[in-house]
Amino acid sequence: MTNAERFVEKYKRLEKAVRTAYRLKDRDSIVFYLSKDNRFKKYAGEVKLCQSVRNVIQHEPRFGDEYPVQPSEDMLNFIDELIDTIENRVKVIQIATRNVVSSEIDGDVRETMAKMRVKGYNHVPILENGVVKGVFSRSSLFNMIVDKSDGGNTDPQTFADMRDYLGFEDRGAEEFIFVSRDMYVEELEELFEAEIKKARRVSAAFVTDTGDKNGKLLGMITPWDLFKA
Repeated sequence: MTNAERFVEKYKRLEKAVRTAYRLKDRDSIVFYLSKDNRFKKYAGEVKLCQSVRNVIQHEPRFGDEYPVQPSEDMLNFIDELIDTIENRVKVIQIATRNVVSSEIDGDVRETMAKMRVKGYNHVPILENGVVKGVFSRSSLFNMIVDKSDGGNTDPQTFADMRDYLGFEDRGAEEFIFVSRDMYVEELEELFEAEIKKARRVSAAFVTDTGDKNGKLLGMITPWDLFKA
């Protein structure tokens, strides 16, 4: 088998891998989608060249019995490496912290705060039947004390006593998002970056079985988890 024939077979595998990974239709350009992916932007020129070579081999007449071009071993290896990277994309559930330190809505506030201090955590998800109903942080208690400074209970025993201060709204520049276990890590990175552009910071992404706030918590991902990935 010539390099041209090997190249055509490999390019077909590349097209299948990209269309599967990005859920593309047959008429969609794989070069366009790869050039939009942050991981592959720097290889946009090489990918476009491979597309041009494929078009010449498949659509231009042969010169005698020879193909008009014979791709190099480096080009064949490049496509192999590209296929391997695309077919082995990492999903968020693979890097998520599975044993999340959390508390139930009827959990003891002081006990949880002590655990947070020992472990150095800034946030703890508050669950009800496995579903994240809010997030407790230092600012949660601070806001409660400020609001009730003119009277009222500022020493909550359980998180149910401060339910109004655990929500996902009105947290300043802080943001919490919910994602599906099937989301790819690079897609989550794009979500984090999009929030930064809006002057907001994603403190954590909660991975749930439904991909939204109504699903059961499967894991949690912080910016540090993405950095390590």
